Amino acid sequence: MKTQEIFDKSENELLIKLDFEKRKNAIISEMAENIIFEYDELTDNICFNHSIPVIAKNFIEIKNLSKSNDLIRFFHPLDIQTFLKFLRDDECKSERFRVLTKEGYKWYQGNINKIHNKSLGRSIKIGSIIDIRTQLELENKNINKSSIDRVTGLYTTEYMKKEIDKFISSCESDTSRAMLLIDIAD
Repeated sequence: MKTQEIFDKSENELLIKLDFEKRKNAIISEMAENIIFEYDELTDNICFNHSIPVIAKNFIEIKNLSKSNDLIRFFHPLDIQTFLKFLRDDECKSERFRVLTKEGYKWYQGNINKIHNKSLGRSIKIGSIIDIRTQLELENKNINKSSIDRVTGLYTTEYMKKEIDKFISSCESDTSRAMLLIDIAD
């Protein structure tokens, strides 16, 4: 067999394997309930799977993220910088931000992992963005349960102490303040 024939056969096999991997990843992505993304640090491109809540078909790719205004289509304006920091900071593995859905902005949590390919000399980050609305509702219920007395329906002493400390620390030193406390437990 000639060298060119061997090369052509190897290249053809690689293309078949690459096509298979692409199709496999597309199926996995379609099955995922979470938003999956890939961020290429070298090109500054990000690609989301179809699960991004905005009405979108297939994959969404944003090229040259630093110069693009496209993130405003997906994230709350006040959370775009948080999302960019989350993408670019190697120390940050998880972050919360608001994602635009059909019902408006909802809280999601992003988790990210970095993969470095030494032979190519480049890194990519792969992550998921998970809907945490139910988790936040449970956290808020637990906070409310711990701050409200079940018998009286009033705030607990511990909760009130924290709130008073927050109130006092938020006031400027030259500001007058007044507070009325009524003890009804006795």
